[in-house]
Amino acid sequence: RSHTPPRHNNSPPRSPVWSDEDSPRGPPSRDIMRVPLPSGLEKPPQLGTYDGLTDPDEHIENIDVLLNYRMAKGAIKCRLF
Repeated sequence: RSHTPPRHNNSPPRSPVWSDEDSPRGPPSRDIMRVPLPSGLEKPPQLGTYDGLTDPDEHIENIDVLLNYRMAKGAIKCRLF
């Protein structure tokens, strides 16, 4: 039986404030991040943080309603979320 060598994590060290937003993973992500925010949405609205105790679908629906009210569509919604 062959021995599998241990995996080494060769990723660069990340700061404690690193997030997935720091490095878009593919063309769709890069395209979303390039979409200019319309006037009035430069400072995103407070979307609230999901606490894990309530219905997640309701949480997303509340965010969707808020963004619809602000006339955010498509890629702009993705970018703000």
